[in-house]
Amino acid sequence: MSQKLVYWGTGNISKMCLEYYPNIRPSFFIDSNWGTGSFYDLQVKNPNTIENWSDLFIVIVTTVFSEIENILKGKGLIKGKHYIDYKGFFEISNKTAKENIVYLEKFIEQNNEYKNPILIIAPVFLSRLSKDMIHFFKEYALHRLPQKCVMLSSLEVVEETYAQSIMGYPTIDMPEICKWDGERKIDIYEDHNIMNMLEKEEEQWICNLESRMVCRDRKLSYRITAEIYWYFKNVFDILQPKKVCIWGGWTRTSHIIAEFAKRNNIPYGFMEHGWIPGTFQFDRRGIAGQSEYAVNPERILNFHTKIKNTEINRIRDYITANKIDTGKFRETEEDERKILTLDSRKKTIFFVGMDDYGMGINPQSEYWKQFVCSVFSSTLEAVSFVAEICKKKNWNFIFKPHPNPADKNKLDGDYKGNSIIQVRHMEIDRLIQISDVVVSIASAVDYKTLIYGKPLVQLGHTTLFRKGCSYEVNDVNEIEQKMELALKCGMTAEQNKNFELHMAQLLENYLWDDLTERELHYGLPVEKDFFDMENDI
Repeated sequence: MSQKLVYWGTGNISKMCLEYYPNIRPSFFIDSNWGTGSFYDLQVKNPNTIENWSDLFIVIVTTVFSEIENILKGKGLIKGKHYIDYKGFFEISNKTAKENIVYLEKFIEQNNEYKNPILIIAPVFLSRLSKDMIHFFKEYALHRLPQKCVMLSSLEVVEETYAQSIMGYPTIDMPEICKWDGERKIDIYEDHNIMNMLEKEEEQWICNLESRMVCRDRKLSYRITAEIYWYFKNVFDILQPKKVCIWGGWTRTSHIIAEFAKRNNIPYGFMEHGWIPGTFQFDRRGIAGQSEYAVNPERILNFHTKIKNTEINRIRDYITANKIDTGKFRETEEDERKILTLDSRKKTIFFVGMDDYGMGINPQSEYWKQFVCSVFSSTLEAVSFVAEICKKKNWNFIFKPHPNPADKNKLDGDYKGNSIIQVRHMEIDRLIQISDVVVSIASAVDYKTLIYGKPLVQLGHTTLFRKGCSYEVNDVNEIEQKMELALKCGMTAEQNKNFELHMAQLLENYLWDDLTERELHYGLPVEKDFFDMENDI
């Protein structure tokens, strides 16, 4: 190849490409969100700094292929000649839903001991904390023996045999459609007519699910959802799982899996990274505002805990000192230049962005109002509103959008105006520390804010609801008053006391130690099963 091999993207997929294909090394990486820097000891270049595009052969190592392809087409580049997606480059073939079912049927015929397993659906190979998730689910499975586990996952660049060797139990790649986000292009495999296979009640259920999901093309979206539905209907018939653990809780796929578990009277629950850094959460209802302790806060409020305040303070100090679960961040000249514009004489408000795009929930639906936010229909709407308050009150206002790889959550163009300091890559801990008040709809940063002892103005629905730890907003007209109160009183002694109790209750009943290598461990041990704990409370 006369052209230089280059990877576009510096996320989990690019990391997997380097690890799984170590003999193929790009000359450098391209990433629109970088200025300068390195990734796995290879230089990262911003596309704005590249001049001779025709000298490169670009492998797009991210799921947002169409957006990058549009950029490359705009530069006159041709697919196949100048660029290709990573699946095409590495010759990775995805099974259709039908092919996947045939594979699963044959697998169970040959390995009948894996029928009636604990079924785990989790993106362990694509997670931002992939290594930690893999270790946790390996340990979880070992402690469930002789009960077998089977995992369905998005493998992307790894093969199923390799994934199974890593996990220690069957790990099967899900069809591409199960990862659809409502926007990006995807092939629909119509080698069978799903519509003729569904009952009227099933069609109606799919329509109801579709009404609360975001999509550009409702007809296409219905077809994809119907195929995902058909796929998991067959998965449940073939595996007949005893228990079902679902990672995440907003997507079409997670709702469909939960529905089949419910219909078959199979215990199920939802997992996510825990609100307390260094933990995982498990909930029988869902995540964030859907969770048991958001919908029924009195359940955990009434639980007595044995963990003492001194231990909670020790955990808080440990998290802040070691910046546990700080996430991906970089120091960039652009962010530093913006932060330098802060006026030290003014109070500073920090708004932490929610991943509206990644959630894929229709903001006009009742579902959004009930489980996400009843005050605003998007992060950007909320940011615009709070920015006006800050402008009127002469406060500094910082906004950090959620780092979704599709880059859909940031403010663009004239929308952000001159009163908003938007930083993209800065460390979240640093932003909390330099702020007087943090405002949020729903984010894991909410808990870290309180762990740091900073006041939180809560606009959305989370497990913090009615716990007496934050300044809760129920109406748009309350926001300015609550922000002023937060600035005046800070995190009050009562809020701090309530938060210490809340942390203790979560760690003793709701959050699992993620088993990462560290000096201080907290949360439930993996010896306790999620499903058994649900019965204990």
